[in-house]
Amino acid sequence: MQLKNISKKRYRNSLHCASTLWRSNGPRVLYTGLGVNTVGEIVFLGTYFYCYEGLLEFFLLHQNVSYQIVILIAGGMAGSLGWLCSVPLHNVRRVQVQEQVILPTNNNNKTIQQKTFAIAKSLWKQKGFVHY
Repeated sequence: MQLKNISKKRYRNSLHCASTLWRSNGPRVLYTGLGVNTVGEIVFLGTYFYCYEGLLEFFLLHQNVSYQIVILIAGGMAGSLGWLCSVPLHNVRRVQVQEQVILPTNNNNKTIQQKTFAIAKSLWKQKGFVHY
């Protein structure tokens, strides 16, 4: 919404933006992307801690490396694997929150937005695996 506000000043500040969206779309619009963001964080943290503990145990039991180095290696590898697993969900959230046009409906001037799976399917068709 910030990018769309550059060429045509629709909002004076963040509070004006939030109140305008609230009035035109209801309170749910302020939580757009919350579900997919929560799932993405669960995927990231689950992957991170599972890999971190596994790598920590592997290196400490099977390799002759100092504990400080093992923590750095395990943390770096676990973080990379966590992001690899969660980035597709963050891309969907980015499109859902930042790039999606809010479509008007016919009832009470409320708006609708594409659902998460529709966005993921559209991204896959348009850009394929490389986008993820």
